[in-house]
Amino acid sequence: MKRRIAIMVVAVFSVAGWTPLSLAETPSEKPIETVALTPTSVSTSVVADTTQMPPIAPFEAMICGEGDTIRRTDLAPLKSLSEKPDDPAAVWYDIEKKRVYFKGVFCLERGALEFIIVGDSGKNHETVVQVTSAPLDISYALLICGFPYSASYRIVQGGDGIMRRMFYGQAVDIFFEYEENGVLKRKPARNFILNAKTNDLIADVPYIFTGSRYVTDPQTGSKHFLANIERNIAAVFFDSASILNTPLNTGYDDTYYIIKEDVIPKKQTPVLVILQPAARNADPAKRNLFKDEELRDDGGGNINSESASPFLDADAPRITPKPKDDVRRQSDDLELDDLLKELDANE
Repeated sequence: MKRRIAIMVVAVFSVAGWTPLSLAETPSEKPIETVALTPTSVSTSVVADTTQMPPIAPFEAMICGEGDTIRRTDLAPLKSLSEKPDDPAAVWYDIEKKRVYFKGVFCLERGALEFIIVGDSGKNHETVVQVTSAPLDISYALLICGFPYSASYRIVQGGDGIMRRMFYGQAVDIFFEYEENGVLKRKPARNFILNAKTNDLIADVPYIFTGSRYVTDPQTGSKHFLANIERNIAAVFFDSASILNTPLNTGYDDTYYIIKEDVIPKKQTPVLVILQPAARNADPAKRNLFKDEELRDDGGGNINSESASPFLDADAPRITPKPKDDVRRQSDDLELDDLLKELDANE
């Protein structure tokens, strides 16, 4: 299952007309000079962080029951990217609460994990949940809700003197809502993921909206959304095609995570996946900011993650334009760049 992470050398989504944010939207953190990292080696160049923090979506607590019945999520009043009410591949979104919803099934009862969520025909032998929704639709819904994306962080120093990593992609919490033995449950995705080295749940750290990539067909020149090709949606083993990735240092080693067999529902159990801004966003001092020890889940193994870090310090953060909720995805083949231009044109 081991494999080398292939980082595609392609441009991160480009959108004309992006404008910088006001200083009022930036956290009270003092940027410092930091060494730029590449996916395969440490660069000797030094970059100063002059880019402002992207907008962070507001947070509203997601209620999770401890085995108790919860109220089922009502999708009816939400906007959908599908024109068919019963479309199993539909993606729903709530702009006010900044939540994205789509349906799937639990597909693995034991075994090693590289992903949390994959699409149909994806790697269901190493994931928790498989869905039929198009990855492009999921990414688009996150953009509609105003989530910034980027495979980038900068190191900043807070007023307390502590150095933190400031991620520019939206920090996202993942929840699973499902019925088991007649009881409706809603649980964080981490509840089903065990660290095989420490025998504890995966660290309680949100995922970063890294947004996947476009690749260009060398024969036709056509661009293709990589997540739609590989069907990767949320990964615990960093994948450049995936829409969401873990920022944990163990994300560069595929031997750490396995299914937590004593709590995982049976295969083919229907599940509603819910994505929303990370709970830590409720604290302005923690928004997309992580101390190094928060990102360690190796049990003291001190794995060498920095030299292979796919999060690029030198990558200029991309800020999504303010979206309009009445724009519709036209087809899976319509490039996300064009969708964003539609959003921008409708400002």
